[in-house]
Amino acid sequence: MKINCEENKIPTLITLTDLFKFKLKVFRIPDYQRGYSWGRKKETKQLNDLWNDIENIDGNSCHFTGTITLEKITPNSKWRWEKEINSGEREFDVSDNLTIYIENTEYTPYFVVDGQQRLVSLMILLSLLSKEDKLLDKKEEAQRFVSIVGNGKTHYLFGYEKDTQSHQFLIRNIFEDHSMEITEPETLYTQNLTRAKDFFKLKLKDLNGDKKNELYKKITEQLLFNIFEIKSEELDISLVFETLNYRGKPLSKLELFKNRLILLITKRYGEKSKGLRENVINTWKYIYEWLGKNKEKELDDDDFLKAFWVMFYNHHGKTDKKFQEFEHDIFENKYKISDVKKNDFLLEYGKRENHFTGLDKLLEKLTEAVKYWFFIHNPDFEFQNPEQKEKFNYSPEIKKFLRKLDRNTSGGFMKPLILAYFINFQSKENFDLLKQIERHNYCVYLFAGRPADTNRSHFYEKANKFFINMISLQSIIAEIRTKTDEWLKLENVYVHIHRSRAKNKQFWDWNGIKYTLWEWEESLQGENEPILPNYLNSSTYLIYPTSRFSFGKNYVDPVRRGRADNDFDKLRYSLGNISINKKQKSLNGNIKLKEKDISQSYSDIDKDSNYKEWTDKTIFQRGLQMLAFIEENWNIEYK
Repeated sequence: MKINCEENKIPTLITLTDLFKFKLKVFRIPDYQRGYSWGRKKETKQLNDLWNDIENIDGNSCHFTGTITLEKITPNSKWRWEKEINSGEREFDVSDNLTIYIENTEYTPYFVVDGQQRLVSLMILLSLLSKEDKLLDKKEEAQRFVSIVGNGKTHYLFGYEKDTQSHQFLIRNIFEDHSMEITEPETLYTQNLTRAKDFFKLKLKDLNGDKKNELYKKITEQLLFNIFEIKSEELDISLVFETLNYRGKPLSKLELFKNRLILLITKRYGEKSKGLRENVINTWKYIYEWLGKNKEKELDDDDFLKAFWVMFYNHHGKTDKKFQEFEHDIFENKYKISDVKKNDFLLEYGKRENHFTGLDKLLEKLTEAVKYWFFIHNPDFEFQNPEQKEKFNYSPEIKKFLRKLDRNTSGGFMKPLILAYFINFQSKENFDLLKQIERHNYCVYLFAGRPADTNRSHFYEKANKFFINMISLQSIIAEIRTKTDEWLKLENVYVHIHRSRAKNKQFWDWNGIKYTLWEWEESLQGENEPILPNYLNSSTYLIYPTSRFSFGKNYVDPVRRGRADNDFDKLRYSLGNISINKKQKSLNGNIKLKEKDISQSYSDIDKDSNYKEWTDKTIFQRGLQMLAFIEENWNIEYK
């Protein structure tokens, strides 16, 4: 929203300069907040929107950027500021009147309850501008939004609360203060900070000095904010935060869960909650470290929370619909606000002095589960830490089946069961469970074509029983086998592959064709090195092409010889006429001239060596051979 700055009479709208310098302030992003999320991989909309808003400010106009909600320090939260003082990292004192003195100058400390993402983004941008040689007249002024220097020490006016997941990283890697030692792990959120910094560096790269000075003026004097200050004596800040963050870019359920735990602990135990609160914060730092450990494959936090919830809690008799309401169960049943004393995990407090048995178990299992959750999705990850390398030194067969389960996303609801298996069983060789789950997912969904929710609620319920050892490993394997076999009826397979799709191209548009051909490729590969780079960068193609071609006046097509068009179409889209390669193939010409170009997979090599001429008979023979492979590989016997 554009506003004329000179005519602005709205007292509640202030600039960034006013926010920081009118009654000098120090800001900290509190421990219950999520980390920085605007730089999330493949999600740069918020950063682009902010940059475009700033760029589009012209002349004396201003732009309303949003509301920032603040909480002033209170006697109850004073200890959280003293953590930073007592650490020796920064030297300032919290006075009895709850103000901070830096170099004999009085500052008022605030927590940022809402507006973190905008403020962090602008601080990153101002920090970059303060290091620009072409901005000499504003460098020091830009830096004073972030920090001030006195007696050789740097005092940060803006940052995360100490011991939160991005505190050290923001100071050292983003603000480039190399005196800050990083002892905390990188997480999804620290990766987002790096991406945001890279985003702004790229935007600044081609701006000249005048443009950078103009940009600085827009940020500090022409962006307007509505400032709302909450009195924590009157309102529960954690609950306010939870309510505020249901708008805008919403918090993930995992982030909300952390906040809910802190809220419940604080409400019930007050001063006793300090250590418990820190346990929750440290656990979440650890969780986000593992969710973001593979920067090329970040894991979704809510997927993890739901899988953990399915595994950790009893779901006896739940319908499939109830399993879709996991958020309601967590926040309205198990960890509700209305009656804190009835929250199950809180009842166990006090069995030993300052010991929280229920919470200890929850945090312990969350910590254990996230490591295996990462391994399930990254079986080939190269761990550098010797302890982690040894922990995940599983057999090649286990890793092979985890790769298969990752390729076939059908039956993803089996992952809580897999998670329970890795937590409970120490064997690094036994892959029987994974093999049966892979068979189930292939046979039920890809081969028999059953809906995605088939068997879902059944195995969701079994995951917890397996986790608490109410069901043995052999029993659950037998149950998966039974639930698989009951759908292996020839009529199901036939209907799925031949009749259930609009185009009805039999095996060619079958949803299981790529996965099946990849398995066929690996069986032909044996102990040899793979030819195809990976599953995602491979694709299927028709060996004999889809269109009719003119091969010359006297050419006799060996495939079509003596066959009617309908018969030919059946062969064209049959299993024997489909192969897999590095990229989509189109044989737009004489098939014999093209054969030398397509032997880039074991499937193609096998075709070339076994079938010298590609005819109707060879297509049929190859199809029978592949069907026999399917039946043997997935142990299929039709009913």
